[in-house]
Amino acid sequence: LDSANQPHITFYHHSVLHQASWDDGGWYQSEVISTSTSVQGGNSVGLYPSMVIDESNNAHVVHLRRDGGDSFSVYSVMYGFFGTQMPGRLSVDIDRDGVPNDQDDFPNDGSESNDTDNDGIGDNSDICPETISLQGVNSGGCALNQMDSDNDTYNDEIDIFPNDETEWNDTDDDSFGDNSDMLPTDITQWNDTDSDGYGDNWGNSSWNDSRSIDWPGEFTEGATLPDYCPNEAGNSTADGIQGCVDDDGDGIADFLQTTENDTDSEESGNDGDLDQGDTGDEDTTEERDYFSIQYIIAGIIAAIILVMLLYAPLRIGKLKEQLKLHESSSANWEKLDYDGDGEISDKEFEIYKENRDRK
Repeated sequence: LDSANQPHITFYHHSVLHQASWDDGGWYQSEVISTSTSVQGGNSVGLYPSMVIDESNNAHVVHLRRDGGDSFSVYSVMYGFFGTQMPGRLSVDIDRDGVPNDQDDFPNDGSESNDTDNDGIGDNSDICPETISLQGVNSGGCALNQMDSDNDTYNDEIDIFPNDETEWNDTDDDSFGDNSDMLPTDITQWNDTDSDGYGDNWGNSSWNDSRSIDWPGEFTEGATLPDYCPNEAGNSTADGIQGCVDDDGDGIADFLQTTENDTDSEESGNDGDLDQGDTGDEDTTEERDYFSIQYIIAGIIAAIILVMLLYAPLRIGKLKEQLKLHESSSANWEKLDYDGDGEISDKEFEIYKENRDRK
């Protein structure tokens, strides 16, 4: 029995030494040697054979060779045959592929017998039969430098993304390929939505609450060049607020300056807060001028009010006289309007003149 517990036999039949192996429910028989194939002569070869299989599945055969033809024939003990009558050993072909085990690189695989590049993959199924020795290969017998799985012209040995034809390198090792990484040399950043050079990710945890969930990016410990305004391109750099609109180019985001100006205006309007002006001679002079103007305006307004108060009695007197005249005129009018129709006719006017002349 061999290591696979398959039986092997050797026998002599019709002057021929045979070997047979049992496999898959049948005997696989092969002719070992015959008188015609013996190179050492003899009338009969292979008589009374005996076979032993060693731990390497090699068959060792001992048999007799008859050297004479008379009744006192001389026999020689022969050991081992492999196609020719020479001392040696007879190899078993366990996988029945026609190649003896000692010559078969795959003695248990009937579909393979040779491995030219010694990569462990038989030549019949080796897609890359010329792989350099000692290189690791895949099931097809190809080393990484012989494959291009995604057909991007970069072999799998140097392709960081062997299954993505759009990527093959990752300079900053952030798992985002250089072709899609907008900041390919920064391991903490890979996207820049507004393309202003500041990444969408942030590393300041104080931004977490104010960061809208609809905004791009994510909290990344130690993130560099974080964009405080990721949806609007900007160039601000001051006070840790980067990437926001800064129209005057002073480094301070415009929205911060607007807030500061509003705060200053509120402070300057507080009554009694005169200390705010103590910033220098120029500021003091401006404040003095400002207060002088206020005093002048106040004096003018007071004078106008005084004049109006003084003029008021005279105006009231004139109004009273006008009212009396109006009342007198109304009374005279009623005297002239004899027929009471609200109009003075020519006849009524003539009567008025006659009465006046009589007086």
